[in-house]
Amino acid sequence: MNEAHEILALAFVEPFPGKQAECEALLKSVGEFIARKQYGRDALYRDGQNPGGLVLARWWRSAEARAQAQEDPEMHNFWRDAGLLCRVVKVYEELIPA
Repeated sequence: MNEAHEILALAFVEPFPGKQAECEALLKSVGEFIARKQYGRDALYRDGQNPGGLVLARWWRSAEARAQAQEDPEMHNFWRDAGLLCRVVKVYEELIPA
């Protein structure tokens, strides 16, 4: 993967009460999908300043890969399901290396 063209996106996620494990499992499966389709790569972190909070870091392979993923019906299914498990608090959409 050419890191010079990668685009970093960060999403701060709060699972709904009792949905932590399901939310984490869904976000991990999204990451596997992203990697399988070669759209990019994901890493999921627990937020040390917000108990229960999660931070999803996604490195899109390129702007084109991000656009393809956003149109992929399977991706739409993931985000539909995510709406039942968590809320996205904040998203940084395009962090580009300085």
